[in-house]
Amino acid sequence: MFSNVVIGADGSETSQDAARIARELGLLKGSKILVVGAFGEEDPIALNMVAADDADAGGLEERFRKGLETITDPLKEAGHSTTIKVAKGRPHELLIKTSKSENADLLVMGRRGHGAVKHILVGSVSSKVIEQSTKPVLIVPEEAQTETGVKTLFVPVDFSPASMKALALAKVMAKDLSAKIVLFNCVRAVYENHEERLGKAQAALKTLTDQLTAEGFKCGSRVVHGTLLDCFVQESDDVKASLIVMSSHGRSGARKVWLGSIAESILKKTSRPVLVVPARG
Repeated sequence: MFSNVVIGADGSETSQDAARIARELGLLKGSKILVVGAFGEEDPIALNMVAADDADAGGLEERFRKGLETITDPLKEAGHSTTIKVAKGRPHELLIKTSKSENADLLVMGRRGHGAVKHILVGSVSSKVIEQSTKPVLIVPEEAQTETGVKTLFVPVDFSPASMKALALAKVMAKDLSAKIVLFNCVRAVYENHEERLGKAQAALKTLTDQLTAEGFKCGSRVVHGTLLDCFVQESDDVKASLIVMSSHGRSGARKVWLGSIAESILKKTSRPVLVVPARG
């Protein structure tokens, strides 16, 4: 499913959890894994991992690399082919560059770094990676609600090409992991003719659900009317989604519709892992 996986890491417990959860979900099965860490002499996370008197660059790099072994060691013990790459620079730039050079087909990241430093990845590194990446990016929240294996894939669909691209990947995953696909669409409360829109959305999603069922997939759908973000989180919780699979944009990058407009908000609010599929690439 994913041949080459890059895990963005800083040695924190959240990074360790992201790698562990990706493995437990079955997303790393048969994958070659590269754990990537970027550091700088003024990087608070990197400096937090070294002794105060260990100021030379070699010592900093070696200690940082040692910290990343807390991520690679469990993966190796589980039988995964895993290596480490450490380099100076900006984390998001290193991750994007490495994903291209390694021909990665999945990036994995945690939402937060070290709590003591308050390094919020989703507001900095992760958001930049999602914005620039041409590869799917798995974001694992700090307190992710997960279970072993993927049982339910929650896929928001606004019928844009980008959302259908996310659905195409979800179909590959559902087949490989024997998981159910639950499609989601929301008719926002701001629309005056919401009843008409709700009926059209229900009909369109039923057609899509029937197509998936005919292809042999276990499939369901949820069409709701209300506040988009709240409905999204509530519905994904109600179906106990193992993984949310969604596009980073709606109908176009210039004209974001509801799917693109809530991607960042979902990442900040949900407690479930989110696989963001880029519209490009």
